[in-house]
Amino acid sequence: MFLDQIKNPSPFVPFLSRDAVRDCFDNLSKLDNCDPFRFLLRVASSKDAFEKAKHINMNNGLYWLKPGNTTDRYLVSVEGWRMLVWRAIREDQQGSDYPNQVKVDPNQRQKYAPFMRMEFIN
Repeated sequence: MFLDQIKNPSPFVPFLSRDAVRDCFDNLSKLDNCDPFRFLLRVASSKDAFEKAKHINMNNGLYWLKPGNTTDRYLVSVEGWRMLVWRAIREDQQGSDYPNQVKVDPNQRQKYAPFMRMEFIN
């Protein structure tokens, strides 16, 4: 398995902020048919999937990702091989103006640290 991962490395490795971990476990996990970790691994492992999931470019290095016809949204940035997940929200709770309501300043990283690496589990 390790050799397979070396031969076919994913383009990104997802890291979740402490806020995003809390968002996923305390909120998104209550949604039917919502698996935030599977979605994040999918978009991290394929640049095509990442591009298709892009929903809103915030023009400051941050992007809102949308899995499809669902209410979950993910605010991410990409730094080299790392995909940092800053927040994970529900549009049905935040409202359609969530890009202006949910503010993240990537320069204030200490407010969102630690970023925890998602590991492969097989």
